[in-house]
Amino acid sequence: MIRNHRLMRFMGITPKTVVHVGSHHGQDNAQYELLGIDSIYWCEADPVCASQIRLRYPKSYVVEGVFWSEANKSLDFWLMPNRAHNSLFEPKSLAEGTQRIQVKTTTLDYEFHDLIIRNPTLLVLDVQGAELEVLQGANKFLSKINFLICEITDESTISTFSVTRREIEELLTPLGFKKSISRRSHSGEYYDQLFVRLGKKERLRIRLFDILYQGVRVLRFLRLKLEKLFKYAQ
Repeated sequence: MIRNHRLMRFMGITPKTVVHVGSHHGQDNAQYELLGIDSIYWCEADPVCASQIRLRYPKSYVVEGVFWSEANKSLDFWLMPNRAHNSLFEPKSLAEGTQRIQVKTTTLDYEFHDLIIRNPTLLVLDVQGAELEVLQGANKFLSKINFLICEITDESTISTFSVTRREIEELLTPLGFKKSISRRSHSGEYYDQLFVRLGKKERLRIRLFDILYQGVRVLRFLRLKLEKLFKYAQ
């Protein structure tokens, strides 16, 4: 995935601040620390997951709440047996252990209106189909963002959702964001899409470095395979 410290460093993407919406257990913390990020802001709707992040990473900031296009709205929130699939959208099937709770919404503009952010800044969205709504509540906040990684699911097997890739791109383009590289997950169900506020030359450099990085990984994989074959041949 794009949230890999080696890949991001290789492409010259080295933010000082990250705001991660849809944090789950904060499992990306190791990558962020290896990237040298100074300030990590975890935004998580699930109270259990938010508490775990506080215990695991006491030096990070945790904002507990459901991020949406407007604040103080009451919505249903579905807690799944696999907490990584928690969603504001109703599940296609109610697995055993699924819970529905009522939550109050907040927005990125509200929570971070007076935050002095050290740039460059990375925003990560992993909100199970609610990306468009979260971005609609971040018009002012997005002016502080240099890089945005959005996890996009073409069609969820878990729940219903209303966002499309085109809608996200159409919202971000007038704000100066351009679509850059993407990475599909091993399962093929979702992918990370990188948006950047950079000029054409910088975007081209990222794309070329990404091709080079992937080429190096393929060559390394082939070398390891050949080493194993020679070892067995002996």
